[in-house]
Amino acid sequence: MKKSLLALAVLGAFAGAAHAQSSVTIYGIVDTGVVYQSKVATANGGTGSKFGLNSGIIQGSRIGFKGAEDLGGGLSAVFNLEAGFSNDTGGLQGSDATTGSNLFRRKSVVGLAGNFGTVLLGRQTDFADTISAYTAVQDFGGWVNNSGSGLDRLQGTRTNNSISYTTTN
Repeated sequence: MKKSLLALAVLGAFAGAAHAQSSVTIYGIVDTGVVYQSKVATANGGTGSKFGLNSGIIQGSRIGFKGAEDLGGGLSAVFNLEAGFSNDTGGLQGSDATTGSNLFRRKSVVGLAGNFGTVLLGRQTDFADTISAYTAVQDFGGWVNNSGSGLDRLQGTRTNNSISYTTTN
């Protein structure tokens, strides 16, 4: 009887030590605005003006979930899921023939992080987006992209089934 109680106590001690620390963060942006347009075509063939509600005036509206699970020894499992939406219609943002109706079409990654850096796998933007976030050339509200400057690559390109590695420095 004493052996089984001792074994149970030792097992209980290891079970408590194996409990990992995890965290999940919910984040997002709801960006909408009232827009005035002039010289809009009317049903009778003339032109007029109108007020409307538009989603994503400066940045695209989105909701995201990101988190980490401590695996021990300085290693963590990480994930990030991000969906874009049009808050004026409730529809998925960017649903078309090329992207389909993917819920997390902005970002959908899983990976490992540790002292070596971070490795992510899934749908993500490329290095141009990562670099622009740390510089003064990040495209704010599409101004660079829409100016005709040819610098629209500053926002990166989203790629399915991609792998990225980011060093700690």
